[in-house]
Amino acid sequence: MAYCNKCPYCGANLDPGEHCNCKEEAAEEQSSVVKIEYQFQEKQNVG
Repeated sequence: MAYCNKCPYCGANLDPGEHCNCKEEAAEEQSSVVKIEYQFQEKQNVG
């Protein structure tokens, strides 16, 4: 009988031994948003 684990954060079904990377992806996405906002602010301050 097969079984799977569930990620407590995002609810993804994981195979035995598999680790979810949802937190890492969320942190990377947040970092990208911060970089874009900073670049936008820098462009606004130039002119």
